[in-house]
Amino acid sequence: MEEELTKLFIFVDDFCNIFEPIWSKKLLTDGVKCRLRKHELALSELMTILIFFHLSGFKCLKKFYFFLRKYHKKEFPKLGSYNRFVELQQSACVPLFIFFKCLSGKCDGESFIDATALPVCHIKREHSHKTFAGIAKKSKSTMGWFFGFKLHLITTKYGHPIDFALTKGNVDDRKVPKSIFSKIFGKLFGDMGYISKQLFSDLKSKMIHVITAIKKNMKPQIMTLIDNEKLKKRGIVETTFNVLKNNLNLQHTRHRSPANYIVNILGAMCAYCMRFFSDFAMSHKHLEAIA
Repeated sequence: MEEELTKLFIFVDDFCNIFEPIWSKKLLTDGVKCRLRKHELALSELMTILIFFHLSGFKCLKKFYFFLRKYHKKEFPKLGSYNRFVELQQSACVPLFIFFKCLSGKCDGESFIDATALPVCHIKREHSHKTFAGIAKKSKSTMGWFFGFKLHLITTKYGHPIDFALTKGNVDDRKVPKSIFSKIFGKLFGDMGYISKQLFSDLKSKMIHVITAIKKNMKPQIMTLIDNEKLKKRGIVETTFNVLKNNLNLQHTRHRSPANYIVNILGAMCAYCMRFFSDFAMSHKHLEAIA
């Protein structure tokens, strides 16, 4: 565990050494000089803890944090109280998002898309839930009713996430944000939930050919045998969802802040992408293009 923690910290620290100077130049102010105090816990340490939590097997961040304070004081000598750590999580939101963009997969002309439900509480507590009141919405999936959000994910044929988008639970799959398609080209395989003439037309103008199964009331569509076989491999996205939810703690109902909810999703996505890298090298040009 110590070796994995050290490798992860080196990856993240190399990223932060390049990212932080670029980020500080791009920050917008209202003309008033602000004193940017450095926290005792460095950004690289904060990001390492948030990502390694999803790789550790712990289901509760608080227990994981106390575990680090007790057994990894040498690696993190300036760990403060847990309440202070929770407050600092929000400051890692943008760096984690850029870090995911650096680790995300590259489209090779074939990609797969699917959506999954992310409940924020039990359906019976939807009216008493306060953290996401007015934000999360009630909807129904193949697994039943839920109160929360939907996660739309595009992956390569190997399951490497390319991009993702988060929508309210009651938003139609056909109204997924168009920004999720900015990094793909070629053929996009999805389920029948994404069937839409308007969506097909918009993506066709971007050189993206959407391939889905057809509904009973639709006219037969011409499809090659190869595309038909690849359409059956949409389960690769389901496998990614299964690992994210069951192994990497993507979904739980203990959130007390919408901002930290996003941080938890980004941490899980970064943790999943790390398995596709045996080595990590970041260049200034690559980071500047993303940032």
